[in-house]
Amino acid sequence: MKKEKALNERAFSLDCSLALHQRLCWLICALAAMAGALAILRFSPGDLSIYLTIALAIALMLIYQWLAQAPLRALRGWMKKREENRALVPHALHFVVSLEKTLPAMKRKEMAYTITCAKGVLLFEAGKCQDALSLLQSFDRIWDESQREHLNSLIDQMQSLMKHPHHGEEE
Repeated sequence: MKKEKALNERAFSLDCSLALHQRLCWLICALAAMAGALAILRFSPGDLSIYLTIALAIALMLIYQWLAQAPLRALRGWMKKREENRALVPHALHFVVSLEKTLPAMKRKEMAYTITCAKGVLLFEAGKCQDALSLLQSFDRIWDESQREHLNSLIDQMQSLMKHPHHGEEE
């Protein structure tokens, strides 16, 4: 049990680090692709180089996919941690703000909805209710109707909790 918890904590820390350093991770992947391709072309025989290049491309694709999912894994990890311990809300909020600032532009666009929802929930839990509501109400980069419904549900829950603040504490 302790080993599993320690392993999960290390994986969470790694995901957080990778999430905050996505540009560097992608640069390293690109450099590894170029170095690998040059090494294959330089040191392998003609027929074998085709198979080695394909293997390198597949390996780098899998690594790249794993690295690209680190921000989402880290964000989910922080949201789970703050559910277990409400004292971590400020730390989780700081991580979300840092993540939003450090992600490359395309990844930030891809994760805009997830980051905005997490940031809204964390702002609300940190006592900045009006900031949370205005953030969620002004978000307009919705990709599908389920996101709109989820966003409206979050807004409704927050407004309800603002009207009846003791209701959420009893649960």
